[in-house]
Amino acid sequence: MKVKNILFFGLFLVMIWIGLSNINKSTENLDIDRVKNSLDTALISCYSVEGHYPENIQYLKNIMGLLMI
Repeated sequence: MKVKNILFFGLFLVMIWIGLSNINKSTENLDIDRVKNSLDTALISCYSVEGHYPENIQYLKNIMGLLMI
């Protein structure tokens, strides 16, 4: 009986570990998508306002107000 309890508890911990790992991966993917969307928006805004794409990311930071935290 005691061995079954230990095995059940171990399985429970493994399931929690897997679940937390999947949540972390999903959050990282969402963060990457947000950065890509922010860059796309800044690039399109720059092109629509100035008629050309910026030469580098520093231009987007200084002129277009892109924040990189």
